[in-house]
Amino acid sequence: MSSPTYPITGVPPMGQPAQMQDGEFTPAAPRPRLFGQGQRELAGTPKIIVVPNPAVGHDWTYAFSGPSWYYLRFGLATLTTSAVVANRGVALVVSYTGIRIGGFNAAAVQAASNTFPYSIGAIYSTSTAGGFVGLPCPDTVILKDGMTVGTNTVLIDVADQWSAIALYVEEFTDKCLDYL
Repeated sequence: MSSPTYPITGVPPMGQPAQMQDGEFTPAAPRPRLFGQGQRELAGTPKIIVVPNPAVGHDWTYAFSGPSWYYLRFGLATLTTSAVVANRGVALVVSYTGIRIGGFNAAAVQAASNTFPYSIGAIYSTSTAGGFVGLPCPDTVILKDGMTVGTNTVLIDVADQWSAIALYVEEFTDKCLDYL
């Protein structure tokens, strides 16, 4: 059995396996990371979105638009309920072009004649300790053009009011996507 011959030095070129022929080697180009890998390096522009208070007796909704996409970090919203006796169940709802794609229920219900701030985010408590009701959602909620986020309140009364609504997001533009 004869061994292969290599030009000049008689050994294979550095970095190439012996079975490769001359001209077959292509230099390794950097490969883009899959989405979700290297999140510690990925950082968008921090932004606080203050959502206008909805009309009395209605849930709040915020619509995202434009070429940017948004990484929802956390948020706050306050619900004041009327004296009408009924427990209100609250859910955070994510929709795309009017189709619900996600719903996340609050950790507790809210009784009549109360005011509770809701803490939107991945870390939450199952009680109303500290005065906050947890409204848990995954820590990877990504919102883009055509998507909305808002609440769906079961048994909302005509006198109930959502207020002090703010979302903390990281905004990513096309320039940020070039980084990936």
